[in-house]
Amino acid sequence: MKNQGGRLILFLGILLCSGFFVTQKCQAAGEVVINEISWMGSAANANAEWMELKNSSNAEIDLSGWTLNAADGQPKINLSGMIPAGGYFLLERTSDDSVPGVAADLIYTGALGNSGEVLELKDNAGSLIDKIDAAAGWPAGDNTTKQTMERKDDGSWQSSVNSGGTPKAANDCAGGSSAPENPALPPESNGSSAPAYRHGDVLINEFVSDPDAGENEWVELYNPSGGKISLDGWAIADGSGAETLLSGGFDEDNYYFFVAEKFKGALNNDGDEITLYSDTHNLIDKVVYGKFGAQSENNAPAPGKGESAALKIDGRKSLYDKDSYAVTETPTKGKTNVITAPVDTGDNAATTSAESSAAIVITEIFPNPVGSDREAEFIEFYNNSEAVADLTGWRIEIVGGRSFEFGKFFNLTRQIPAYGYFPLYRTDSNLVLDNNGGMIKLYAPGKSRAAQSLQYDAAPEGSSYCDTAYLNLNSINSSTKIFLNNSLLASRWVWSETPTPGAANQIKTPNHPPQVSFSAPVKISTGALVNFDASDSFDEDGDPLNFSWDFGDGGQFNFETVSHIFTQPGNYQIKLAASDGQEESTISKIIKVGGVSLANDSNKKISANNLPLILPKVLGEKISAVKTTAVKKSAAKVTAPIAAPGLNNKSINDYKLGAGLKISGQVIVLPGVYGSQYFYILSATGTPAVKIYNYYKDFPALKTGDYLSVSGVIGGSAIDKYLKTKSSADIKIISSGAEPEPENITAAGFKEENLDKFVQAVGEFEGKNGSTITLFDGEADFNLYLKTSANISATSLKTGQKITATGLLAKVSGGLALLPRGQKDLTLASTSDDAAGLVLGAATGSSAWTIPVRENNSSPLIYIFVVVGGIIIVLTGFFVKKYLFAKRKIAESPESNPAQSKTNSITSTRI
Repeated sequence: MKNQGGRLILFLGILLCSGFFVTQKCQAAGEVVINEISWMGSAANANAEWMELKNSSNAEIDLSGWTLNAADGQPKINLSGMIPAGGYFLLERTSDDSVPGVAADLIYTGALGNSGEVLELKDNAGSLIDKIDAAAGWPAGDNTTKQTMERKDDGSWQSSVNSGGTPKAANDCAGGSSAPENPALPPESNGSSAPAYRHGDVLINEFVSDPDAGENEWVELYNPSGGKISLDGWAIADGSGAETLLSGGFDEDNYYFFVAEKFKGALNNDGDEITLYSDTHNLIDKVVYGKFGAQSENNAPAPGKGESAALKIDGRKSLYDKDSYAVTETPTKGKTNVITAPVDTGDNAATTSAESSAAIVITEIFPNPVGSDREAEFIEFYNNSEAVADLTGWRIEIVGGRSFEFGKFFNLTRQIPAYGYFPLYRTDSNLVLDNNGGMIKLYAPGKSRAAQSLQYDAAPEGSSYCDTAYLNLNSINSSTKIFLNNSLLASRWVWSETPTPGAANQIKTPNHPPQVSFSAPVKISTGALVNFDASDSFDEDGDPLNFSWDFGDGGQFNFETVSHIFTQPGNYQIKLAASDGQEESTISKIIKVGGVSLANDSNKKISANNLPLILPKVLGEKISAVKTTAVKKSAAKVTAPIAAPGLNNKSINDYKLGAGLKISGQVIVLPGVYGSQYFYILSATGTPAVKIYNYYKDFPALKTGDYLSVSGVIGGSAIDKYLKTKSSADIKIISSGAEPEPENITAAGFKEENLDKFVQAVGEFEGKNGSTITLFDGEADFNLYLKTSANISATSLKTGQKITATGLLAKVSGGLALLPRGQKDLTLASTSDDAAGLVLGAATGSSAWTIPVRENNSSPLIYIFVVVGGIIIVLTGFFVKKYLFAKRKIAESPESNPAQSKTNSITSTRI
């Protein structure tokens, strides 16, 4: 029996240990994989590399202590952060700009070799989780088309369907892939899987309405996104309404330009209208040119014979067509626009003459380098043709100074390759560019009329003067993107703090003061609620603006759009100041307020202390005057609502990526609850909550219920947008308040149209599977999802208990679910009168609701304890068995028991 007991102990020990290792294997194998790699960078930047991990489990995983390393030591990445259940983790190289519009979960350094790498993903214990052996070359992806390397469902690799791949989204694999934990709404659709395109997604970039003999009229379209777009079923219409259907689109042959020709009807030479419609007949873009329509003063210019009208910068439109388009003598069908006609008539003019015999132009000058000017001054030339250009005979003249001719006497000459650049330095030409301003003229060989004249003003130290018509839109840096998105472009030439001798221009302009403007009603009466709107104010550098209003009667406010009540008639000077953090601009207007005095004492001085202060309406609450002044009983009561600044009852998904936005709202989810890099605010009742994101987790101290004003830019992706802030300075706490009331919802309301709404649902507990709780509301089941970061325990739940749950409605792996924010969001709806409303897990004087230890089934300490315990059991069983066996052997030996030995001897004799 004792021997059998020892065997049993040994068997149980082995079983425990084997169970541990099996559990470990099941949980580790395939949970997190390297899912997609952009080893080739992007079309805009070869260094814009990125990698994506995928969590195929139904539990959130902490990557702290994990590593992703290349065998050659580059890159070498220490991971941190959480990867959501069924979700993705995006690693971007060097900066968050490697995948424009999609937030990085981690920034790393180190390039991936285009010839291949060996990558190993290891957990915090050093165990190998996933490995890619591409030492002989990457098994998928294309450096030419910029298609990424994507993992298929069977573990093999394929090239992505589209250039740029699917960062932080399901790969284009047969059989699909697990959805991310919390993606936003999909793009609007027309009943199919095709996205519904909106105004501005494609632009009319250039057109020819009066072609040379034998040529066709044509319209060139531009795709700002640089991705694949099918134009099948789209249409171009002229002013008569005649529509021409399009086919084809933006693809690997040309992701940016598409040319349509041979239209139904004809484009009138002296003026017409060109309208672009999508396949669902959404208005995408329109241009009116020449003498067409009732307000032709704002039309684009009509091109002449053989000329085109082109956007001054590809894909860049202003408010009016007259400011956006210019006539050019050099049509560039399917290519970057080139304006070879005067586009500026001011003193700072850069002109190009038709007398030019080759497409040689000056694109950049550097008159005032930092320090000594002798070494670094240059004039840059560009060959805007498909053939090699010889500069021999070309002459440069500094008006009032020296001249230089290529190839004359002992002067150097140079051949510039097609579409190439050449910087001519002062050390080679002896041309001196005056820091105080001047004029440069360029002459073609043998010509007496200048092919180009460039006049410039006083040069800021360290800045070059750049032609914005020669930007390589396929390879621009972040500062140039900001310039293109925000610049008012008063002149084609601008000063840039980033000189680029011998390369395409990049623009980083010195800070500009804000352009401040506001509007108000024409007729204003005392006692009436008056709306003042400063949303037309603009910052050329894209910086968020802070506003300060002074109404001349003591009223002062700090919102973009405000409302005010004047209690006295008279003339008031309204002042508005706008600051971008570096410079401030002001504007003032005199307005007349009519009516009769509402104050008891008409001579009483009105100050900020006795004015009715009207706050922006947030979450649909009634407007209340924080401070009021005495008014006559006959005065009208203020009941008009004030819209929340910024969103104006629109969803954040209605705004374009990169757009600047300032909104206000009330905090409903704190940073760290759903994720460490974001929190949520609610701007109005019944609308989706807005995610406020900061990569560096730089947030002020917040409480739920705080009223905030937040400035930032729209980031994320087309289907997952949020407001991206630079720092905590972009988040202003206006006041504190009570937490808003959630909307009541049933299982039937778990629809995508309610995504990200702040809701409350009631149902009976039916069961728990991992992080998912299922409740039944009497009609149907619905799910709650407990995020690890929310630190919620549900071990006390019992079948049949009626639970009230509060939180955001979100998409998780497997469908829609309500995400509680913490333990307080789970309460008993009804069990008994005493228990109703109790927080689940909170202490009540009874052990039934004591908060249990946080569940963490994947903690490695648990397994360490198990394996050590198993080893101890095995060793204990082994030594106990050995001890018992030795003891028994000793007990049976004659030496240890003489009496027993004698008895044995007698027995033997008798036998």
